[in-house]
Amino acid sequence: MFFPWTQSVALAKDESVFVQMDAKLVENDYVWRWRTRMKSASSDGEINFDQSSLRASITSTALLHKAASDYVASLSDEGIRARRVLQLVDGRATLEQIARTLVAEYPEQFGNWHDALKFAASLSQKYSG
Repeated sequence: MFFPWTQSVALAKDESVFVQMDAKLVENDYVWRWRTRMKSASSDGEINFDQSSLRASITSTALLHKAASDYVASLSDEGIRARRVLQLVDGRATLEQIARTLVAEYPEQFGNWHDALKFAASLSQKYSG
């Protein structure tokens, strides 16, 4: 797992690194925290880091607003395409047929049927029985 805000520090031969990691499940994902302590055998100096993935998982105010009980939702363009895929998943059409239909109906979003297939397949994996 890569976190773009992690810091990199070069170590000398006599330095040690101690890492403590914790993970906490929050809804469907983990929030990670790691504490790093670097210590040199030849000096009393110590470097400490306390880092977390929390910043990456903080929900925006706009996203929270969209989950409010009084929010009136409307589909985005991607949502409209997803709804169309779910309509076409009828137990008779193959994913290739669905992808080719998407290209015909939404040529500006899908350059070829392979691009549309990726989109349809992700929904199929999530929602088909």
